[in-house]
Amino acid sequence: VVLATGGAGQLYSYTTNPDVVTGDGLAIGYRAGAKTKDLEFVQFHPTALKENSSPLFLLSEALRGEGAYLVDRKGNRFINELAPRDVVARAIFEKKEVFLDICHKGKDFLTKRFPNIYKKLKKRGFDLSKDLIPVTPAAHFLCGGITTDIYGRTSIKNLFAYGEVACTGVHGANRLASNSLLEGIVFSSQIKHCVKELPKKTPVLDIKIPTYVMNPPKNDLKKQVQEIMWNYVGIQRSQKGLRFAVKTLKKLEKEINILTKKGINEESLETKNMIQTALLIAKAASKRKTSLGAHYITS
Repeated sequence: VVLATGGAGQLYSYTTNPDVVTGDGLAIGYRAGAKTKDLEFVQFHPTALKENSSPLFLLSEALRGEGAYLVDRKGNRFINELAPRDVVARAIFEKKEVFLDICHKGKDFLTKRFPNIYKKLKKRGFDLSKDLIPVTPAAHFLCGGITTDIYGRTSIKNLFAYGEVACTGVHGANRLASNSLLEGIVFSSQIKHCVKELPKKTPVLDIKIPTYVMNPPKNDLKKQVQEIMWNYVGIQRSQKGLRFAVKTLKKLEKEINILTKKGINEESLETKNMIQTALLIAKAASKRKTSLGAHYITS
């Protein structure tokens, strides 16, 4: 079995990750007994378009590389735009209301250098060459995951993982941009060397398939998880906040267990996985008492 389910960005109120990135592979692997590592290191991209949607549209760091400014509501710059991602993300988070300004580069330059971003923003009612673009940090990449070796092998025999769901160790505490290509391309090709050595016949397992119902009781647990993670296990963390997050997530875990006993479908299973993964991240964060990389403790 190969887990290639991506990360867990949808655990947060603001994220650049697609709707399906809800930590399912992590939860599945953990429940099966697979070891995990570095789950406290969640990287937040500093500049996503601040709007009422999910996922948020990512405003590339290349904009700041080409001279875009980050300004407050008064138009004042407040941070070195080329500082590391975590530093810029925290500065924007603290300011609350922040805008990206690259108007000074002119329309001709922007339409040629950033045609996709220019068009996408235009559809959303913003002109990159004239307007201040509202931005927010957003959950972007999970540096940790299910522990694997360089061949994608987990701690469970014949269970493999690659991509963002895996923790290969290449990211450390604060991933560099595009390092994800290693986990997605290099490590995935490594798995084939192990697969060739596996038995050709797969044993038949006697597995009891749960009964699915289409309409289990509705709940807002997903939104609660996202708010807890954003407020207490996000860009800035405190030991008090992390303890509160773990305690509250355990309560939600009991609620979803009760709900799924009444009937399960895709949504309720996804919610269960979100809560499980959120708990793993919150617990990992609470164990690390000092700041390191993407894990920033205020008190």
